Amino acid sequence: MIDILSNLYITENFTDNIQASRLTDNVINTSSSQSSKIAIDWISKNIYHIDPSYNWIILKPLNAVHSSNRKTLIDGLVLPKAIAVDPLNGYLFWSSEHSGRSAIWTSTLSGSNQTLLMPDLLLVTDIVLIDTERRIYWLDIGRGTLETCGYDGSNRRVLRRSPSLLMSMSGLTLHKDVICFTVQLAYFVECIDKHTGQSVWEHLFQWPKDGKYEYKIPQALRFLEGTKQDNRSSFCEDKDCEYLCIASKEGGATCMCPDGFTLDESGINCTQNTILHQKSLLLLNSSSICFVDVLALTGLPIHVECILHWNRSISHFVVDAHQDKICFEDNDDKKLMMLDMKSGVTTDLMSVSGVSGLCVDWVNGNIYWSEKNSGLIMFINERFPMEMPIFQNVDHPFSLTIDPLNRTLYWISGTVGTFQIEAGTSDGNEKWTAVNTIHLKYPDELFVDVTSNRLFWKDIDGVYSMNLENCELQSFPSNSIRSFTKYKNYLLLLKNEGEVRVSDIKAPGIHRQLNMPVFTNAIVYDKSEQPLAKDHCSVRNGDCEHTCIPNPDGTRDCKCRLGFKMKTDQKSCESFPLQSSFVLTVDFTHATIFQVSMVDANVVAIDVNETIRPVNAIFHPRKHDLIYSDAMFREIRQLSMSGHESITLTHTGQFEPHALVIEPSTGHLIYSAVSTKSYIGILNIETKERKTVVPGLTSVYNIAIHPKKGYLFWSDLVYSASYIGRSYLDGSAMINLIFNDISQPNSLTLDYRRDLLYWTDGELSTINYCDLDGGSRGVLLQGNRQKFMQFDISGDYFYYTSLDDQKITKASLSNAKEVTWMSYLANFGKLQSLKAYGENIIPVNDVCSVANGRCSTFCLPSFRYRKCACPDGVKLLADKRTCSGVVKCPEDIPNGQLKSECAPYIGNTCTYTCNPGFTARGSSQRISCLGTWNVSSLDTLCVKVPTQRQNTDPTNDGAIAGGIVAASLAVTLVLVLIIIFLCRRASDSPSPDSGAIHYTYGTHVNGNLSGTRKVSRVTIEEVASNSRSSS
Repeated sequence: MIDILSNLYITENFTDNIQASRLTDNVINTSSSQSSKIAIDWISKNIYHIDPSYNWIILKPLNAVHSSNRKTLIDGLVLPKAIAVDPLNGYLFWSSEHSGRSAIWTSTLSGSNQTLLMPDLLLVTDIVLIDTERRIYWLDIGRGTLETCGYDGSNRRVLRRSPSLLMSMSGLTLHKDVICFTVQLAYFVECIDKHTGQSVWEHLFQWPKDGKYEYKIPQALRFLEGTKQDNRSSFCEDKDCEYLCIASKEGGATCMCPDGFTLDESGINCTQNTILHQKSLLLLNSSSICFVDVLALTGLPIHVECILHWNRSISHFVVDAHQDKICFEDNDDKKLMMLDMKSGVTTDLMSVSGVSGLCVDWVNGNIYWSEKNSGLIMFINERFPMEMPIFQNVDHPFSLTIDPLNRTLYWISGTVGTFQIEAGTSDGNEKWTAVNTIHLKYPDELFVDVTSNRLFWKDIDGVYSMNLENCELQSFPSNSIRSFTKYKNYLLLLKNEGEVRVSDIKAPGIHRQLNMPVFTNAIVYDKSEQPLAKDHCSVRNGDCEHTCIPNPDGTRDCKCRLGFKMKTDQKSCESFPLQSSFVLTVDFTHATIFQVSMVDANVVAIDVNETIRPVNAIFHPRKHDLIYSDAMFREIRQLSMSGHESITLTHTGQFEPHALVIEPSTGHLIYSAVSTKSYIGILNIETKERKTVVPGLTSVYNIAIHPKKGYLFWSDLVYSASYIGRSYLDGSAMINLIFNDISQPNSLTLDYRRDLLYWTDGELSTINYCDLDGGSRGVLLQGNRQKFMQFDISGDYFYYTSLDDQKITKASLSNAKEVTWMSYLANFGKLQSLKAYGENIIPVNDVCSVANGRCSTFCLPSFRYRKCACPDGVKLLADKRTCSGVVKCPEDIPNGQLKSECAPYIGNTCTYTCNPGFTARGSSQRISCLGTWNVSSLDTLCVKVPTQRQNTDPTNDGAIAGGIVAASLAVTLVLVLIIIFLCRRASDSPSPDSGAIHYTYGTHVNGNLSGTRKVSRVTIEEVASNSRSSS
């Protein structure tokens, strides 16, 4: 076991109550972290110890009691966390970070044949196995899952998913058909069936005390077997290895030696091969080179041993760990010296002239040094001891270092005020500036850490490092630093006052003081810190965009994550968003938005090129964009389907935005936000204005709307009293629609064809429905302990998810039977939302869908009317349509009028008509409100209809006038002829009346008047003149 002081203990003949006092004399190792894990090979009697502080796996025999006797089995890991061993079949499993994510690896018990078994996990903290079934089980607290797969990575399944990342599992242990774990924040242990994932037992760690309950946090679990483990004989029993023995899965056994030792010809005994017998810190003072165990950085008692006492002063020393040689400068004789740590012999390399920097190329065996006064950078190869200049005329070069894997030298040049860090190829063909003067004050102690690909140096105010890929700078403030070195995750600082301090790079505020003699310089002796070749995946992730897969032959392959496809360059990944008929879901675990084709269940990831933490996402049908709520940044954002363009629509402050739905009548967004309380709001996507519609709720994670009927529905998760509420979209007429027989409503959906409301209940394992008034309630699907989560409808089918199922299920609405569609996807995380974009289209509200209901800002539909509303804190004016501060264009048009559906606000376009006798001046009768109408004057819109034709053709006018004159003359001539004729007849037939003449005209036949038409009579009266009467 490992205690809180990071000590590792062993005890024998234990009882059910292990006393700490019995363990103190049985320390077998001092580790560096409480998160260290161990695994036991009970057949070969070895212990495997994984240490995340030093990024290695250590192997020790169980009978070893000295920390110096250890074998570094696997080194250079990144944040290793979990380990398990199968001694019967010869397998070792562990987890560590790879390609930016957690992964599970496997190897033989000797550390050979390392294979990436399961990539693209998040944070694997525990691994156990069943050797008879060749299966491993692991806890991924980043994914919130308990998972399993075969030894070859096949048949991966998720057995349990935590409902909350805060309820993380730990302490995994296995016994027969039961697998158990702790849920620390809930103070209980749960055991589940290893095949089905169903719970079989749980225990709450509470005890009554003083009338209250006291709770204990369970940390780790192990079964105490009733029978001993399979203790079959080991090949190691007859091997008689001096240090440790490892049995192979092929049969046979192999002896191994601790660090600093090698097997002799017998293959059994170990021989020390250097003066240094372990990974060490080399320390230099004016005339001695000494060492301590690297574990001194994390608390191992310091025991300083010296390997060289020189009778002259020493400066500038470097080590080639692969050749077990130290090169240093004899400062008095001005010579480069070489110490062979195998033989202890020191040899004279050559005379030099004032070394200002020294480094060794451990790949090619070259030694480089700089001479400040001459401006030279030189090199020599031990096999061909002839000095050669690499760079000349360098401005006062000093503090030389090298990256042999990239064949690059680095040095500091210049003087006070002009210091800069320069770089050049190790063959001298190219030179450039790596760090400009602006970042430097008094730099010194330059060196390259090839394992992290960073350049380090000290300055007067601390230690600095720069990422050699992207030039990102990092600082570790400290003063009075004489010298420093880096090992794994630690900085060793030698201070001017003799103080020695260790700082944790991952936690810069954590320091440890070391009590040791005064030294002026320190370097690291460790072969793993001087790799001979590039790890294709450790440098720039092998140039892979997603996952780099190392191959046994030293090459690598790139792999894309779920929802992406490999580009032709075989390194980059891309996705092709779907345009229609898809299910949209948010994978909260992996912070990814997925589309799933309704046709073939093809999964497509939205390729977002920024950090997001979505909890919900919807498709905007008008803009063909996505809108998602981000819990981490507490924003609602609009995102292009390509994922490359996004804008922030609103910040929700202390509230986390969750549910989203587009109100199609207006294009506004309805959303919910959750904190200690919850509310439902509406957001104008164009103007970014928002209004609280329903305040004072508890925890609203789901909403649904029916604009045509004006309804708003929500589910409110209230402790022991959850319910589904309904109101109008303006927030009025609130009621608790469903409040009986409901426990954990996780999703709300409306079927607009049938006017039914559906919801899932994770606690009751049901999918339920009712009509819009809460009546006609029924159960669509009853699960078997399934925690139903998300749900939506499209046409005659519904889609849903459950907590422990790694897929989206499609089923028929008519009989709830599953339809073959999507296969099991273990890579899925927790699917937080689900929306189907097919045939279930939200109907619009007839009033609000036309010109925003003539409202200036928000049109909120209800069943029989609509209500105009304003953003929070803004007053609605007396016209009940316009919000205070909104610019409104005039509604009066001279000699005309705006059509009734016009909303005369900025950005809107209206149609007008002219009064009788007036007509539109132009061809268009549409005007736009831009603060004022987009015309020079409203008087010009409608003009009076003219009384004469204007602007006609002169030729046509002449023809018309001539026709009128001719017709008039013809009518006049006819009338004159008729009058003359009548007058003549009258004079030929006088009336018997002397005073009058009567004339009847018609047709005479044989003296009779014929014809059926009654004729007119014309009477002409003649008055006698005076002269005639007098005669």
